[in-house]
Amino acid sequence: KRSIVWHAIKANFRGLVYVLLAVSFPLYQAAVDALYLGSYQLVRKILTTGTPEVLKYINPKTGRNLLHEISNVKRYDNADWCIALASLLVSAGVPVTAKALNGQTPLHIAA
Repeated sequence: KRSIVWHAIKANFRGLVYVLLAVSFPLYQAAVDALYLGSYQLVRKILTTGTPEVLKYINPKTGRNLLHEISNVKRYDNADWCIALASLLVSAGVPVTAKALNGQTPLHIAA
């Protein structure tokens, strides 16, 4: 199931994305959607303008945080973006040793 933000990003409706973010669409989900669609600048904007709770949010269904999600991106052509985003999260205090419900850390996923 895809979110409305995912569809707006996919269709390149940036204005709609920002409207949805302004009306309290969950920032964690928006960041994950943007990440998997390769919209790294949008992810960075969400991370730098969002609250610390967004940076450290843990998905209750999976136990994953944004660092887990960034580690799961397999777009090697944009590795520099992923490294920059991961560095941003680590510098904000997101633990690299956090375990998801399946026991994996971001480092396990990235390997």
